[in-house]
Amino acid sequence: MNELNQNKKVDICHISSVHYYFDSRIFYKECRSLVEAGYRVRFIARKEDGVPQVVEGVEIVPFPDYKNLVRRLMFAPWRMLRMALKQNARAYHFHDPELLPVGVILKLFGKKVIYDAHEDYGKQLVYKPWLKSLFLKKLIAGTYRILEVTAVLIFNKVVVATDDIRTRFPARKTVTIKNVPVLKTLDEAPIKMDIEKTKPVIIYAGALAGIRGVEESIRAMSLIEQDAELWLLGKWESEDFRTKCEQLDGWRKVRYFGLKKPHEVYGYMKRADIGLTLLHPITNYLTSLPVKTFEYLVCGVPMIMSDFDYWHEFFGDNAVFCDPQSAEVVAERISSLLNNPAKRKFLCETGSNLVRNHYVWEKEKEILIQIYKQLLN
Repeated sequence: MNELNQNKKVDICHISSVHYYFDSRIFYKECRSLVEAGYRVRFIARKEDGVPQVVEGVEIVPFPDYKNLVRRLMFAPWRMLRMALKQNARAYHFHDPELLPVGVILKLFGKKVIYDAHEDYGKQLVYKPWLKSLFLKKLIAGTYRILEVTAVLIFNKVVVATDDIRTRFPARKTVTIKNVPVLKTLDEAPIKMDIEKTKPVIIYAGALAGIRGVEESIRAMSLIEQDAELWLLGKWESEDFRTKCEQLDGWRKVRYFGLKKPHEVYGYMKRADIGLTLLHPITNYLTSLPVKTFEYLVCGVPMIMSDFDYWHEFFGDNAVFCDPQSAEVVAERISSLLNNPAKRKFLCETGSNLVRNHYVWEKEKEILIQIYKQLLN
């Protein structure tokens, strides 16, 4: 890691007031790929120690970590605007809906601007736990959609994570870049052998939230007959939810490893016997493609996932499906897979082949690089 040289001209500046600098999609995929393609890349993002530095060729500029949501929404965009303009980059690539006004102002300053929509944020707002009033949720979601549709008219490009999100934006300027694994990084990640494993492991890696089936996963552990354990990796949505989960009977079969960087998570996945992706059937998730689903499969981990029609169509025989809101059904699927080594082996082989042949970052990054060739050359 090296110190930052702020005197040289920057080609591309990624900005995010929400994500940490080691974000899987932004840093490990987009930023690193652009550096490999020969661009000088800077990333303004949250960083725990607040120290600017160069990490794997990407220049990291720390952004303040606003603990209070209201303060972040009120002050973060304008602080980000000042920091972004200071970089004087040729192009700006932003990743948070709250930075839409920043993107507009940067464009008015004559900069090339790309908006990266990781999710359908309009749908997502309706399910935010900090919004209690349904009327207020719909009002904010509607206002956001108007702002988004208006703002993207002046942006140079819109990058989206799924084809479903793509339908919301102008076809001529919108490109889908799927959030799929970097195969080289995943294959090179060492297996986590320094952790004792004496029984089958079920794993969930990601945000530890109620709408992601974490509570049902823990409850299911108390219902299965096998002596197995659930490994959890990620950040809790709140201390209240964490306390609630720790009080469940199934918690005695849980090992929590905290928030890990992507390349570290892979080492845990490679030791697991079953992976869980139990998102609740909210509108924003029904046509999503969580990166962990692809990561499980490449790591050779058979997967149990929510029985969404889109996921049935996309993954087919490469996964086992269930009602994510029924701990009893989840427990039955886990027990069935644990008792069927042949089925697990089949899922490992077919799932891994599916992802390796079609859904890896090595294919997607070429689309990203082509965008910047057109913008900057």
